[in-house]
Amino acid sequence: MPVGLYFRLLCWTAVLVTALSPLQAEPLPVNFSREVLPILSDRCFHCHGPDPGHRKADLRLDLESGATRSLDGTRPI
Repeated sequence: MPVGLYFRLLCWTAVLVTALSPLQAEPLPVNFSREVLPILSDRCFHCHGPDPGHRKADLRLDLESGATRSLDGTRPI
């Protein structure tokens, strides 16, 4: 096999492996306390946080169990 053809084959193989690698990677599990809670705290806790006096729609987002529970067949998160 000529060196130029071998080099091109090697380059295309590297490109394909690199391009397909992210498709095979398993997604990392989401850490609710570290990754989701800070966003909800800034945006949602006034109406959906720990204070029952301000809570709307019986939706509590400060606890993972409340943010992921089924409400009428749908889950907030």
